[in-house]
Amino acid sequence: MSRPKSVYWIQTKRGPWGPFDWKLLRDWFALGWLTPETLVSEEMGGNWQLASAVERFWVKTKGTADKFQAFESLDLMSEKVPLSPALGARIQSLGWPGDLGRLKNYYWGNKLRETLENLFPDTQRPLFDDPAWPWSGGSPAEAERRADQRRHERLAGPPTSNQNEILQFFLGPHHGITSFREASLKTGQLLNDPQNKERWEAQPASPHQIARLQWASTRLHRPLPTSLTRGEAHELIDEWFVKLPELEEEFPDLEEEWQEEKLRRREEQEEKEMVEMEVSVISEDVDDWREFYNCKRVPKKKVTNVLELIGSRKQGEPINQFMNRFFTELRRQDPTLFSGQSASANKRPTRRGTGCMVMLSAGLLIFILCVLCIFCVLR
Repeated sequence: MSRPKSVYWIQTKRGPWGPFDWKLLRDWFALGWLTPETLVSEEMGGNWQLASAVERFWVKTKGTADKFQAFESLDLMSEKVPLSPALGARIQSLGWPGDLGRLKNYYWGNKLRETLENLFPDTQRPLFDDPAWPWSGGSPAEAERRADQRRHERLAGPPTSNQNEILQFFLGPHHGITSFREASLKTGQLLNDPQNKERWEAQPASPHQIARLQWASTRLHRPLPTSLTRGEAHELIDEWFVKLPELEEEFPDLEEEWQEEKLRRREEQEEKEMVEMEVSVISEDVDDWREFYNCKRVPKKKVTNVLELIGSRKQGEPINQFMNRFFTELRRQDPTLFSGQSASANKRPTRRGTGCMVMLSAGLLIFILCVLCIFCVLR
């Protein structure tokens, strides 16, 4: 008995259509998109039979249907709207022989469209543009237009830090190249020269390369050489992330894991910068208010320590209330910063130099009054 093949053709009014992997057809039958009466064949011109007679299409159909039903419970926006006329026409133009009414909603119709377009690629086929597209991102055609716009904006944007390093190394700090496009062309020209490439790769490995290799060294339990050039680091990254079959088997998702780690580090750095900015701003406020609490100048490190416990100033919180909280915690952490009795914390601080200005104004007023009195006596 011959072993069943993994692909099948479907009989349509326009002739054989396919080939399709049998597991994909099993999913379509499980979803009810194709009926059991659909004619299928293991050969394009072979013997046609009812799909209901092919056991492998139905053995696990119940489990497959349950899986899809569980996914549909995610309450996606595109599951709340029906198949649009434009999407139905697109699916039919791709050769779909089934009943469009069996496609329950826009989500599954669009999934079918994407699957068919990938199975039957056509460079002349225009992008699908649907005015009824239910996602805020717009239809694929609109998304592609926006992607093109972003690519143009990127090319017109400034060079990357890596491009700047290459340009400054070969051309000096005042290289005069201001766009990503121009930098890409110039760095390509420079590194296409074998001597230039050798000089560049002989430089010490970049911080980014070292960070990536240190992470991979821990993840793979492999030692990292103490000193590496850029070229050596590049080869080692290529070896650990791409080439070694034993690593591919044991760590198949190493590159994806590193991308997630990079994103985590970037978010951590951004959060750190936000905290530093907040500490800087609050430190200036603290310096204005410290005289009202008979407090010495407060280092930024101590400001950070206090904020870690009391949190940031809440939205709408009066500044005097926040400073009460701040200096109360600061006194608890370091009483040596304080001396004497604190002034009323409900008053706003007088900015440095304001007291001198008041005294000078009062003195000037007294002087003017004295002059006026003398003038009156002499008359």
